[in-house]
Amino acid sequence: MIRLENVSYDMPRGAVHGLSFHLAAGETAVIHGPHGSGKTTFAEVCVGTLPIESGAAYLLGKKLEFMPHQYREELVREIGIVSRHATLMDNQTIAGNVGLPVSYHLGLEAEEVRQRVFPVLEQFGIRDLAGKFPHEITDTEAKLAMMARAAVFGPRLLVMDEPTGGDLDPGGFIRIMDAINALRQGRTVLITTSSPSLATLKGASVYYLIEGNLFRHGKEYPAASRAAEDFFRQIRNYTERQYREIGDFYRGTIQGGGL
Repeated sequence: MIRLENVSYDMPRGAVHGLSFHLAAGETAVIHGPHGSGKTTFAEVCVGTLPIESGAAYLLGKKLEFMPHQYREELVREIGIVSRHATLMDNQTIAGNVGLPVSYHLGLEAEEVRQRVFPVLEQFGIRDLAGKFPHEITDTEAKLAMMARAAVFGPRLLVMDEPTGGDLDPGGFIRIMDAINALRQGRTVLITTSSPSLATLKGASVYYLIEGNLFRHGKEYPAASRAAEDFFRQIRNYTERQYREIGDFYRGTIQGGGL
């Protein structure tokens, strides 16, 4: 589905040299790393929106370097992308936003678009938001709407950049995680994240991207990488502190009758 062979490319904070990666059909890969490590750039390279300087990149069995423009247009129907930032159009309702890919690329009539959109809204639990505008919904609902828009074509490959980022309360986080797991069924999925929680997705292959080095969970990272050592130490400290402080807080609340 995605294959990078010894690729080199530029990114905002430096360059990447000799990176290789393979994501087979039906697999889920989580690319985990600190902010600014190039995860978004990596995803752009994988889907061909950012060119490589050397090596070979393949997407859906086609070499990106020699891919005709017409085939790139066809890929739009095969790939769903959920960006890290809100990309909903302010002048469109939620139903209108979710239906944009099929109305634009397929030229369907309004009723045909509606027949495709409303089952997807139902699937993501946001059917009641169909007539609302982006400024009238929460961050969680906006993320669900972007996921619905990415899924409306029934893509073979789904790419999600920091899907749990932003202002999510516990309930919103659970809804997003449930939606991610639902989207994984029967699809190939690439997720980039700085959140330790997404690295625990059942059945997913986890990779770390640090200082231009990509390595799989369970493999040794470059011994001389101070950034990698710092990153994993921060994860340990974060998880230990979260379990300790949140556990203590809610135990006291429950015992005191606050819940």
